[in-house]
Amino acid sequence: MTKLRLNVLVCMAAVCLAATGVLAEDPVALIMEGQTVTGLPDGFVVDSINNPAVNHSGGWAFNTNVSNGGEAIGTIWGHTTGGPGMVLRQEGIFPPYEQLSFESFWGFGAGGASCYSPSCFNQDTGVSGLDGVWIDDIPVAVEEMVFADLPGYWFSFGSRPGVTEDGIPYFVGGITDTQGGSTQIRGLFYGMDASAKFLGGDLLPGLPFVLTGSGIGFDYRFSKFGTHYIAEVTMDTATASNNAMVFDGEGLLIDGQLVQEGTPVPEAAGGFPGENWSAFDYCSVTESGSYMFTGDTSNETTADEFVCIDGFILLREGKDIGEYIVNGSIEGAFMNEDGDYVVIWDVDLPTGENVEAMIFNGEVVLLEGDIVDTDGDGVPEPDATVTNFTGISSVVLSDRDAQGGVSIYFTADVEIAGVPGNDDRGLVVLASDELGLDEDITIDEGSRAEVEIGFRLTYGGVVSALLGEMECAVHADGVHIDWRLNSAEDAERLTLRGSSADRTWDVPFQVENGRVFSAIDHQAFGGEVLYTLLITGSDGAPRVLGEKAVRLETPALGVVLEGAYPNPFNPATKVSFRVGSDQRVQLAIYDLSGRLVVELADEVFTAGLNQVSWNGRDHRGASVPSGTYFARMISDQGMQSAKLMLVK
Repeated sequence: MTKLRLNVLVCMAAVCLAATGVLAEDPVALIMEGQTVTGLPDGFVVDSINNPAVNHSGGWAFNTNVSNGGEAIGTIWGHTTGGPGMVLRQEGIFPPYEQLSFESFWGFGAGGASCYSPSCFNQDTGVSGLDGVWIDDIPVAVEEMVFADLPGYWFSFGSRPGVTEDGIPYFVGGITDTQGGSTQIRGLFYGMDASAKFLGGDLLPGLPFVLTGSGIGFDYRFSKFGTHYIAEVTMDTATASNNAMVFDGEGLLIDGQLVQEGTPVPEAAGGFPGENWSAFDYCSVTESGSYMFTGDTSNETTADEFVCIDGFILLREGKDIGEYIVNGSIEGAFMNEDGDYVVIWDVDLPTGENVEAMIFNGEVVLLEGDIVDTDGDGVPEPDATVTNFTGISSVVLSDRDAQGGVSIYFTADVEIAGVPGNDDRGLVVLASDELGLDEDITIDEGSRAEVEIGFRLTYGGVVSALLGEMECAVHADGVHIDWRLNSAEDAERLTLRGSSADRTWDVPFQVENGRVFSAIDHQAFGGEVLYTLLITGSDGAPRVLGEKAVRLETPALGVVLEGAYPNPFNPATKVSFRVGSDQRVQLAIYDLSGRLVVELADEVFTAGLNQVSWNGRDHRGASVPSGTYFARMISDQGMQSAKLMLVK
């Protein structure tokens, strides 16, 4: 069967229907190369699709190029509040500048205020290829324009632009002391006046060295209203370990230590002994000051890639996510205003195959090889499979909506089989008012298209806790369970539950070092045991944060009061309990007021299941009245109780 290789823009809606994980609808195409979309001049079709962007008002859009024969136009296509797609912006003429093409990076705010980087032609001077940054129709910083903050300097380029929700532009750019000359100093610029947050050569607070001339990297991010920003910088040092992270213009500290290449990853951040920071990649920041950055450490290559949120390595290479093992490089990452995060990362399948995956809040939600809907009818085509997540900045994440919904927009390559039988039309993409498509199109065999994929992941309860590592190990004194969260504030909403084939129980735990949680379970017995970490959402419903299974060849050295049977009872019942080793156990019955009714046992019991009968009489042998009683058991592992109901 002949295959067509396509790049597709897709939206996928997902709803968490139960506490067992995310249940998702199938990916649905939004826009594809070769399509005619609403707002384009006659004869123009989508030629290529670049980076997606979201605002904080439910809006989404993609930087696209459209063409009609030899004429090409840069456009921005989407909707400012989440409705059907349309052309929001396209190249224009704003004397003396004529815009010629769009850089793939851009951003937009409420009402659709777009900050983008077009290449321009100056009609007055005849100079073409002028790089710069614009906010809607207004040039903010165009090559050869005066840089007002530093007399005698002009802008030499503007790149990676973005905009706050209220329309304030920002970008990485360069300046030179020769108009039209090459970049001498790079900086991070903010505002309609393009003032510098900092420039190459500055000594920022908390850094041991000044920045190099090109000391600001292209990996940076501002929060929703520009209150905070995070960036990677390069210092002028005598060694290669000269990159560091800065937060609001100061060196970023974790546990009092600067985050810099070649310096130790603090134990409080989840670092291992002898592990150093090695490189930094994607980053994000919120108005509340929560931040994320990704990168590498000096650890072995199978365990060096990481996601760090709020000073804590939440996920690192080599760790398992359900049936998958993270193994490879992060190829895209984004965090929204609510602290949810998404990464494109390689994972090993149970078969050993390594594929790209989309990971949302620590859960794999889409893999290379998954099928997608390419014609907008809500049904995935069985031969349309994701083969690659594309682009330098291929994934963005919306803020949560009023119902807790989250959408992920990204670009992906999709491979589609040729149409079998006598139908020689190739792939037919149907028109859709909902998606903003004007007409049916046919993609002939051998052509390419790009399709953007977006996911809407809606949870029944909004959960801010993000689970890092969760480990289980069997020791002589019981099963040790350890995990890490991005914050200890959610501890009161957590439940650690153990389960085996015949029973379920809750496991007490404690918080260590603020974000590290630990438990020792004495209640597990031989066989397979599953430990489930749950968190209660704002709606009162539990959601699974993580699960780990262990196998015990012998019981843990603990005691479990399993209850009584029959219950309710009349006239007698049997209280059952298990002990993991021979040990002394005290068992007694108490009434609702806490008064001792009768002591049933105080002796050494052998390992395994034990039962003690109660005939419904007190210590004097008198029959007790109907009502509620408690069986209380005391052992070396503490006290447990079970409710009994006597009915006459």
